[in-house]
Amino acid sequence: MDLQIAIDGGTPRIAAVLRFSGGARLWIDGREHRATFDPVGRCFDLQLDDRCERIYVAVDHDDAWVHAFGRAFAGSSIPASGRGSPPSRPTAP
Repeated sequence: MDLQIAIDGGTPRIAAVLRFSGGARLWIDGREHRATFDPVGRCFDLQLDDRCERIYVAVDHDDAWVHAFGRAFAGSSIPASGRGSPPSRPTAP
């Protein structure tokens, strides 16, 4: 699965994701990273390579807000049927 990530309003980059039991492998700018995403109470722990971060997520219909790495991110998606408003890329202030 490929997705695009834009950081700080920069140029979107393709990030390839391969999921497997117990985690995922990500390639960003050609570099491989190992990741796990585990629920912890009302938040999640994201383990990316040797770094672990607490992630907070709020969702309202197709909109999502994420607090991670000391920053806030917002994004939205469209249903698989293609109806609704066009998706926005996740952005970070």
